[in-house]
Amino acid sequence: MLEEIFQIPKVAKKIVEEIEVEREFTDMLSNSREIFLVGCGSSYYAAIAVKYTVQSFFRILSVAIPSSEFITYHSSLLDERDTVIGFSRSGETTETVRVMDCRARKIAVTSNKKSTMAKKSNFVLNTMAGEEKSIVMTKTYVAAIFAPMKMLSDVAGIDISDIPDMIKEVLGYEKDIKSIAKEVAGYRNFYYIGSGFSYATALEGSLKLKETTYLHAEAYPSGEVRHGPIALADKELFCIVINPKGRAY
Repeated sequence: MLEEIFQIPKVAKKIVEEIEVEREFTDMLSNSREIFLVGCGSSYYAAIAVKYTVQSFFRILSVAIPSSEFITYHSSLLDERDTVIGFSRSGETTETVRVMDCRARKIAVTSNKKSTMAKKSNFVLNTMAGEEKSIVMTKTYVAAIFAPMKMLSDVAGIDISDIPDMIKEVLGYEKDIKSIAKEVAGYRNFYYIGSGFSYATALEGSLKLKETTYLHAEAYPSGEVRHGPIALADKELFCIVINPKGRAY
């Protein structure tokens, strides 16, 4: 897993250099009645992250829903006026593949352009992440967010070519990160909190901690912590706040 984390800057650079905006992608989204973004686990959290940018960019209601919930409660309500963006590392995730049978227009975001999900879609966005051996998603999670962001930034004329170097710089703090990890190693309960895009990061951080340490971790939107979760806050709880400068800072 650690090896693949350190591959993220290389993957991000490949996205910057090789992915360019395609009209079919932007036309499908700009002409949608509603946009639904679906996935399972980390791929669902990537869908949440991308949702905020898609909705802001196109000014069209965009909703992120777990694939399993979408199949049961939403699939039958869509038609060709809507667009579904499916996120799946393998492109073979059972629930997300089933979503691609709905009547809406479909976009697949995956690192496997020959997958079943890709074959069922109208447009395939290859995340350039390649194979990921670890069960725990790391580089493919980042790529699933960064690839569509690159598409949209090109349309908006925003240069994001410095992001790979920024990621590399953060990974350069490995010794500091290990030091912090040792300080919190004694805790058994964790809250991750964030707002908007950062809420997706909180969800993903919480899941990563659960998957790798089997410790209890939960994620909440920042404004919701005081509505119940705060009742469990004590000196035995470690809280991680994702709070970059922005609208909710």
